[in-house]
Amino acid sequence: MAELSESQLLLLDNLIYLKEVANKRNSTVSAVVKKLLDEKDLDKSINKKKIGTEDEYPCKMSRDEWVAILETIKKDPQLMDLTIKNGLTGVMYDKNDQVIMDKDSKQPLEVGMRVATFVDPQGEATVVFRGTGGTTRIYQFEP
Repeated sequence: MAELSESQLLLLDNLIYLKEVANKRNSTVSAVVKKLLDEKDLDKSINKKKIGTEDEYPCKMSRDEWVAILETIKKDPQLMDLTIKNGLTGVMYDKNDQVIMDKDSKQPLEVGMRVATFVDPQGEATVVFRGTGGTTRIYQFEP
């Protein structure tokens, strides 16, 4: 498969900012995007403490902007054919090395890095990192 363009890489980078995307091991981008759009999983990324502010959704983007990104991914057959592998999301630990859970959602509190590997049908991998301070690094590997 052809190497991903810079625009495609940026779309993947945006995608992993949404909750649970990096952890969708062995799911196709197609299935993840469909679920985000059709089943309203996009709203799982809402910061409930920031509803009505610019921080309601990740990256200070509105719901409409996120939908536009997902629709752009949906129109790209090369991206939709990728499979998410080996995702990882950083979590917060207390002084006893126990994962800190959010009181409302009962989910682990996220912090720091988030990473996902996207693999095409030929086995070529692209690794996308969401950094701790907003810096993103994207690497492509060939088998």
